[in-house]
Amino acid sequence: MKLEQLWNDIAAEIASDGLSLSDLQLLRSGARTTWGEIYVGVDPKGRRHVVVPAPDNASEELDNSSRGMRVEVKPYISDGKQRLYCDISCQLSELNDMFSVVAQDMIDELLAEEGASPFPVCVRVLERWRQLLERVPVTMLSPQKQAGLITELLLLNDLAELSPKAIKAWVGPDGGRHDFVSEAVDIEVKSSMRVEGRRVHVQSLDQLDISEGRLYLHFVALREPVGQGITIPGLVDQLKAKGVNSVDLHEKLAAVGYSPVDRAKYEETRFEVVERLTYRVDQPGFPRLVASSFSAQLPAGVERVNYDINLDVDGVEPITDEELQEALQALVTT
Repeated sequence: MKLEQLWNDIAAEIASDGLSLSDLQLLRSGARTTWGEIYVGVDPKGRRHVVVPAPDNASEELDNSSRGMRVEVKPYISDGKQRLYCDISCQLSELNDMFSVVAQDMIDELLAEEGASPFPVCVRVLERWRQLLERVPVTMLSPQKQAGLITELLLLNDLAELSPKAIKAWVGPDGGRHDFVSEAVDIEVKSSMRVEGRRVHVQSLDQLDISEGRLYLHFVALREPVGQGITIPGLVDQLKAKGVNSVDLHEKLAAVGYSPVDRAKYEETRFEVVERLTYRVDQPGFPRLVASSFSAQLPAGVERVNYDINLDVDGVEPITDEELQEALQALVTT
């Protein structure tokens, strides 16, 4: 069930095949809990609602402690009879896209917990999202940072094919030395929008260094798309479809400055993948600088070193697809 699509089409559909509860105009979602069908709709002020039937022994309850979102059990008249519903609503239009994500998470939990009363389930889900709602980014990522995030999400999608728990290995947003980390394998991801050449920027002496295990550099060349292209929201949707925990994913995305509040704007920025290559870094001949590259400490007053590397130099070859699959498998299982 795609909530955002339902809301996008809701005006025309309500006019021809809608239902009403009090002042709410509703559509059937097609999803059912033990207590009845879930409805999606809007109120006279255009605010979005998800309405879930509650059991007869439920009590009227309210949770409005989260910014812009409200969960309330209250009576509505349906088919001439009064019954209780759990009404989940978005009070701020600027949070509509975020509300779609949170409400979908609530519905998924309700469908997974047969016989559960909706209010405690929805409040529990909302509690997981509460901190994210309070720290919605005020600015969008730059095109360059969007390109960087796209490349990390591409690799995360590859890992999620092997295990949805691969999200735990994505530590770049948390300030990890490398973007993806495990006991046996680390992977650093780099993007480039250059028309020619395979050059990447390395931010420190630590970034291509590792004390134990194997280290790989995953290089992704991007360009403005000739056709439809890929977007950050599209890759996020793919990850959720593969079973990646929605809250964990959005916590990571928030850490890098992305919010579903700006989904529509991010969908306007599209990329096309030109090539994806992976290199084994911790082997002789790979072009890198690390602390051990210097016979002594850095000169006094030199506090940070960053540099560019050229992956097209002689002797530097990407690993095979088979070697990459083995590395990805090792990353998600160790």
